[in-house]
Amino acid sequence: FRTLRLLKRYNADAVFISSISVVGFYGLMFSKLFRIESTAIFHTDFSAQTARIVGKNALITKFLEVYSRWFHESADNVLVPTEEYKKILAPRGYNTERMGIFQRGIDTAVFCPVEDAEEKFSQSYNVPKGINLLYTGRISSDKNLDFLIESVRPVMDRHPDINLVIAGMGPDLEKMRAAHGPDKRIFFIGNIPNRDLPLVYSAAKMLVFPSETYTFGMSVLESQACGIPALVSHIGGPRNIVVDRSTGFVLD
Repeated sequence: FRTLRLLKRYNADAVFISSISVVGFYGLMFSKLFRIESTAIFHTDFSAQTARIVGKNALITKFLEVYSRWFHESADNVLVPTEEYKKILAPRGYNTERMGIFQRGIDTAVFCPVEDAEEKFSQSYNVPKGINLLYTGRISSDKNLDFLIESVRPVMDRHPDINLVIAGMGPDLEKMRAAHGPDKRIFFIGNIPNRDLPLVYSAAKMLVFPSETYTFGMSVLESQACGIPALVSHIGGPRNIVVDRSTGFVLD
């Protein structure tokens, strides 16, 4: 009720909601109570991510799918990050005819190539010089990182100068460090401040982004702005922001 009082005092003429969480539910309630136009942004595919973690038949996964569909159908307008995600949501019962595209962008004065990046990165993060394959994002099982490591390891066996650099924090970081930390060519460099990301991107030869549940993937956009190609899955939103075999690669 305190939140609703604050919102009423703000005297909003439109409500934009980017989460189906409790705060997002307050926004939806507010728009209905005061008859203000609402726009829900399909920012994160929570049910798809949950399915990756606990399975698609788990009760929580089914609940999130039903709740998310109801939530977005209840809003006056719905925006999704990419055309690809319209195609993903249509078979799941979402009304895609009323969906628009939520355009995103980055500051290319910040995200741009950095000179002598490989040397600077090697010194700053204690990673030996070599061919750096980079992942940036949350470290959790729904991001397909085990698959990434399994895929890259045979290449690393043939080319010992390849480094797999994993940047980010998340619930599975310590577990993955314990499992793969002893590997001398896999590096977990933790959370990177936004201002330092261009250096990390510019020191890589390629961004490797295996997630199938991302609706967009800002790191895919950031890497390309730094001149680094991105390798993404054919499932999910990132495929819409990579020009295959030009600014990156889209693979099964």
